[in-house]
Amino acid sequence: MLGKLSVRRVDIRRNGRHLLHVHDLTVGPGEIVAILGENGTGKTSLLRILAGLDTDFQGDIRYNEQIAPAFFRSRQRPRQLLLVPQDPVMFACSVEKNIDYGLRRLGMAAAERRERVRAALEFMGIPHLAGRRAMELSGGETKRVALARALVLRPRFLLLDEPFSGIDRAGRVSLEERLRAMVTTGTIQALLFTTHQQGVALRLTETILHIHDARLLPYQPLNIYRGQVVQTKDHRLFETGGVRLFIPPFERPPRLVHIPPTDIILSRRPVHSTARNHLEGHIDGLSRRGDLVDVTVQAGIAVVARISLPSLQEYGLTVGNRVHLYFKISAIQYPGQTDQESRVEVAAAPGLADPRPEWPPNESS
Repeated sequence: MLGKLSVRRVDIRRNGRHLLHVHDLTVGPGEIVAILGENGTGKTSLLRILAGLDTDFQGDIRYNEQIAPAFFRSRQRPRQLLLVPQDPVMFACSVEKNIDYGLRRLGMAAAERRERVRAALEFMGIPHLAGRRAMELSGGETKRVALARALVLRPRFLLLDEPFSGIDRAGRVSLEERLRAMVTTGTIQALLFTTHQQGVALRLTETILHIHDARLLPYQPLNIYRGQVVQTKDHRLFETGGVRLFIPPFERPPRLVHIPPTDIILSRRPVHSTARNHLEGHIDGLSRRGDLVDVTVQAGIAVVARISLPSLQEYGLTVGNRVHLYFKISAIQYPGQTDQESRVEVAAAPGLADPRPEWPPNESS
């Protein structure tokens, strides 16, 4: 059974021209991997190649240690790796029959098929759609049905192309929970999905790659923190890593906050400031960006402040110095809370984690 997918030094082409280079990508059990990129950057082409639907590439792709041609000759392949496209095609019949299609092709007994279809409908939150004609569904409903149709086959690895596009905010939140549950409970072994929505990627996983200059690179956002809201009588606070931050009003309690590094004031000594958030720590690293410098400070959480090179030299800052950080409540942003998500700088950042819901208890294979 498929336990690891690895891509090494792969060049993907489209119509004879170079599209995307993947130097190193490995997906293993229990992992959720997000590929972040705009339309036309090669996200879909990569997934189609991994699913065996396109072959216009050079390099090494392994399924466990099996090369692609040998893996895709296997009759068990559909139960090990499946791709759900961005615009899935529905058969001209009911939703229930669409979901049952793959099981019938496998020759599974009717009773087990009914149970699997029922569980998939329940898990995706669409039992009310079972008798509807699939061709009459909305875009969001179609995506849920397509996921259920893949899920009943219980693939080891699931590839999803832009699963959140065209889905409203409430639907996104619900779908995120279900996708996390698939991996956490072992319903599927691993999930690889593409998206252009950075908030979705940040909320779902710490393993994010982004496409830049026709290359697939690690995406490590600055000053993104996962935690929970703590309400007091007078204040809204966000607790992360043992640190509490004063935060602005929100539509719903955020799980992620972002502090832009340019909105942080750094000082060698305490200063009088109207900024409610004040952290103290020591400099852990310095990274130059032209005439700017990213100063990483360990202050209970790792925080990056961006200052000018002359300021760094004027203050005489170096690794190990004690410093103070100040930033206003209004500087804090909530990635993914609005359709127009905030821009997140890329560099080293702390890891993310999240509680996981459970998959319905039907575990027969």
